Amino acid sequence: MPSEPPDSLFKDKVKLTAYPTWEGGGIVWAYLGPKEVQPAAPDHEFVRAPATHRGISKSFEDCNYLQGLEGGNDPTHATILHNQKIGDRSFLAKYHATAAEIEVEETDYGLFYAGKRQVSDDEQWVRGYHFVMPSFHNRGQVDSTFWGLDKKAPTIDGHIWVPIDDENTWNYNRWYRINEGDPFDPEGVKRLDHTSGRGPEDIIPGTLWPKYNFENDYKTMDITFMESVLWAFKSLYDKGLLYEGYRVLPYCWECETPLSIQETRQDDSYRDRTDPALTVTFHIEPATTS
Repeated sequence: MPSEPPDSLFKDKVKLTAYPTWEGGGIVWAYLGPKEVQPAAPDHEFVRAPATHRGISKSFEDCNYLQGLEGGNDPTHATILHNQKIGDRSFLAKYHATAAEIEVEETDYGLFYAGKRQVSDDEQWVRGYHFVMPSFHNRGQVDSTFWGLDKKAPTIDGHIWVPIDDENTWNYNRWYRINEGDPFDPEGVKRLDHTSGRGPEDIIPGTLWPKYNFENDYKTMDITFMESVLWAFKSLYDKGLLYEGYRVLPYCWECETPLSIQETRQDDSYRDRTDPALTVTFHIEPATTS
């Protein structure tokens, strides 16, 4: 150390913790546990896929690990939040094809589950998933072009959620093809990332921070989108699916929202109801004395 004399022993007292790393599948993996129980390097299928047949990207999520995990593993969100055509309201007319019926099977690695949608009287759409504890999510596409990829080919994709701290998360997005004759078009992977709002043009230069973030609210103000949301709520109201009610709720002035625990424990509690009890009042005359 420049500030220490040549015979100083200070350098022998300073220690820096280092972790073993391994690079595979386009990701640098680190093992943070005890050395004596260190497992073998990851051997996931996408790790074994050649670079020409896989795509990897990394994005920042402004939420905690469990929130990201819950959103990604929810089969129903795909047909609503991933509606890429803002202003297209046709999905509202096919609610049975939007909300998935979920079936779950526990496994020794986590969960195998499926989201089933009745597209028509004789057609069913089934999406199958694997969730590998604690953070791996996998699903398959049999013949889809998958949001801008170059061709129809069997494709498996998924995410890996890695917590940064209690409020922020890294999300590793990955895709790979299983047929030797179906390599990825690198530009197609970029288009896919852009469609999901995490492409190179969607990121603040020099960072992995998305331009669309909670500190840049006006970026998401799209007049067509806002009009579409208002139209959707009006349609739901006209069909009698929305109601108005009043209730006293604990309120957080710092967050500017009711406390969520009160919302979740009072499901459907805003709806006005008629009390079946019969209440009778009597006028009591003052007692008279003779």
